[in-house]
Formats: sequence, structure tokens, C-alpha cells
Amino acid sequence: MDKFKNVIQEIIDFLNKIDSNAYFSHIGYLNHLVDLIGKNELEEFYKKMDSVEMWGGSGALWESQYGMTDEQQEHFDTLLLKVLNELKNEKRMGKRAKSLYKYFLNK
Repeated sequence: MDKFKNVIQEIIDFLNKIDSNAYFSHIGYLNHLVDLIGKNELEEFYKKMDSVEMWGGSGALWESQYGMTDEQQEHFDTLLLKVLNELKNEKRMGKRAKSLYKYFLNK
């Protein structure tokens, strides 16, 4: 779970650097995920990782691009791919996450 925790923290730090106000709700959601890991509530963690907040449509974390340069967007995509790789390694990747995994690999 350390790999998940580390990459989620990387995303939190990255979004805070870009604009903590614009990404306030995403950062809060990611902090909740880190808390779930810390409390060893892994089933709830995986449930939240396979949610619309992460991989859904408009407003989902993966679609957050406002205020990012092209270079920052590329870095953000790399961080998301790291999360998706961990989900794949843990065999916890839902249907939407699988689709986005393929998208990011081919981008």
C-alpha cells in the first residue's frame, strides 16, 4: 500500500502546487484515500479508487486539467498512470479504469 500512498501524495502535492483552491475537492478526496490506507480500511479504499470521483466523467480527477500547462498535464497523466498501474498490479482495476489505462498507455 506504500506505493499507492506515495503516488497519491505525489498527486496531492502536484495539485496543491498548481492551484490548491481550484483542486480543493480533488485534494480532499485524495487525502481521504490516504487516510483509508492509514486506517487499513483497504476494501473501502479500493471501492473509492474505482469511483466516478476518480475515473468518471466531467469533474472526475482524471479530467482535471484547468490551470495546467501542456507539460504539467503530461506529468499529471504520468501520475495517474502510476495509480492505474498499481490498481492493475493489485488486480483491482474496474471497467472504467481499464479503459483509461489503455487510453493513457496509447497517449
